[in-house]
Formats: sequence, C-alpha cells, structure tokens
Amino acid sequence: MGPALASLFPLIARAATRGGAATPDTDETMRRVLMYVLLLLVAGVVFALLTIWFRRQFLGGPSRTPPEGTVFSLSDLRQLRADGLISQQEYEQTRDKIVQVAQKSLADAADHADRPPIDAPRTKDVDLIRDAER
Repeated sequence: MGPALASLFPLIARAATRGGAATPDTDETMRRVLMYVLLLLVAGVVFALLTIWFRRQFLGGPSRTPPEGTVFSLSDLRQLRADGLISQQEYEQTRDKIVQVAQKSLADAADHADRPPIDAPRTKDVDLIRDAER
C-alpha cells in the first residue's frame, strides 16, 4: 500500500499493517470504511441525477425553447384559421406582423452583408487609397 493511500485512509492503513489474521475489530473497521465509501458513491450519483433533472426542468434545453421569431409560421397560422381557432381578421393581423418581422430581418441581413467583417484584413482599402493618390 502506497504512502498516499495510507495517508488518505488511516483506518485501512492501520488494519493493513497489523500482522497475522484479521481480528473482529479490523473486520468491523473495514465494513465501516466500505459502507462510507459506498454511501459517498451513491450520494454522488444522486447529486448528479438531481443536477441533470434541475437543469432540464428549470434552465430548459434545446428541445424546450424554439428559436426566436419562429413561434408561428404562416402554415401554422393557416392551419389555425382552417380549424376555426382564429378569425379571418386575426389571421390577417398576425400574418402582417409575421411578414413585417421577416422583412425587417431580411433588411438587417442585407445591411450587414455589404459590410466587411470586423476582423477582415484592410489590404483592399489600403490598395484603393494608394491607387486614388496616384
């Protein structure tokens, strides 16, 4: 038995260094040590399972939260109207809102498409300035 293990478990070290046959006191000590080790392992597994459950229940996961802006699609909206759950007026108002959001996101994407990335090299700009100075 290594010195590190002996320092971690003094009861095991004491029991292992005694010569001869195991005494009832040593057997009882070993049972207690094993019982505590098993108890710690079970507590660790229970804690891990509770942590996983808590994260799924309260923090959500990828399957629990839909991406932003996709709560309703136009086909979902048409289905609600066909089932009679919403009126024609509610359908048109909601459809207009969905179309406006989609148009705005497309316009924002188009605005950012012609901009160079922040970390893009500046060599093209420098070359254009040098060409303009000539």
